[in-house]
Amino acid sequence: MANNTIYGTRAFECPECEILVWGNFQFCPNCGECLIVQCDSCGIHWRVQRSFHFCPRCGDEYEAAEVEPVQVRKS
Repeated sequence: MANNTIYGTRAFECPECEILVWGNFQFCPNCGECLIVQCDSCGIHWRVQRSFHFCPRCGDEYEAAEVEPVQVRKS
């Protein structure tokens, strides 16, 4: 997944419990919510951002509520 992933390092809110999360976390350390979503058009993965309305790679528009978290394995 590393070559097909866009991560940031800025802090953001978990979409489930709304605590402040940062770094390359794949899951919220508080509630366990998956923090990675995938674009249906180009397949890129990125961390959940409520303010995003377009894919950061291909520009495809999406509704945040309609994007399902990526199913990644917990180590």
